[in-house]
Amino acid sequence: MSTTEELLWAYGFLQNLALLLVLLSRGRARLFPVFTGLIAFGTLRTIVLFLVYKEVGRHHGYALIYWWAAAIDLLLQAAVVYEIAKNTLYRSSEWILGTKARFLRFASAAPVVGLLLSLTMTPAARNGLDAWDARANLFITATMCVMVSAVMTVSRQIGVGWNRLVLRYGAGLVVWSLASFVTGSLHAYWRTINDFSVLENLSNIVYLLVTLYWIVIFWGSDSGRLNSERELSGEYRNRLMQVARRTGSDRSEI
Repeated sequence: MSTTEELLWAYGFLQNLALLLVLLSRGRARLFPVFTGLIAFGTLRTIVLFLVYKEVGRHHGYALIYWWAAAIDLLLQAAVVYEIAKNTLYRSSEWILGTKARFLRFASAAPVVGLLLSLTMTPAARNGLDAWDARANLFITATMCVMVSAVMTVSRQIGVGWNRLVLRYGAGLVVWSLASFVTGSLHAYWRTINDFSVLENLSNIVYLLVTLYWIVIFWGSDSGRLNSERELSGEYRNRLMQVARRTGSDRSEI
């Protein structure tokens, strides 16, 4: 790794550790256990991969650990999006009428879009590991972009405000996913092999900024909780009232 890459790694590790401490100390881990698990796993993965890289370089053992960690990271990221959806669209131990079906319709397209993009790309990479890494990153970031966009779209449709803590941290996830998607797209379609390290460093800088943003919002207070349906859009409130009057109605109709 170059000096710049090592510095970015060090700053990223320290900020991830700081974010984890904030989540635990401010009680955010109880509200967002999956997100906390993702940050904890990312911190541990960084330590393990760095130690393995220093010991054996990018050989078989490193690649094996890297890909297993990438698979776990993908599952955790998908679980984070679902956690955001439940925190945003869940009331009184159940989904707000109709929102689960809307979210799943949007989100079901996410892995399809990610798979198509990753399989049709020609990575601008210097070796096979970098090539598959570029495909995996594009798949993950495209999938995450679509899934997070699904949550934001449905929340806007029913009028959930952006002042809520869960949506603010979701917005940070959107920024990070979009930055990674742009980087992956440049690698894939613009053949930016000569700028591979530069683009990766820029992507890492965006992640550092997003992590700093998360530290700030999770340290502050959440004054924007949505505890009732009063903040929902007028149109959606009317639809809920109509359903409430229709005893025995099919809840899936909304």
